[in-house]
Amino acid sequence: MSRVTIEMVRRNTTVNSYLAKTDRCMVSMGYTEHGARHARMVSISTSTTG
Repeated sequence: MSRVTIEMVRRNTTVNSYLAKTDRCMVSMGYTEHGARHARMVSISTSTTG
């Protein structure tokens, strides 16, 4: 099984569509941004801990 990289995620239009929709939903509930920037931050933190 191959690893999923942040570059693969960045280039995937389906993933980006879900991230954008999730971000709008989270903002409507009063949360801060949880889109592509958040995904990038999480991917960086998990790649250094795992």
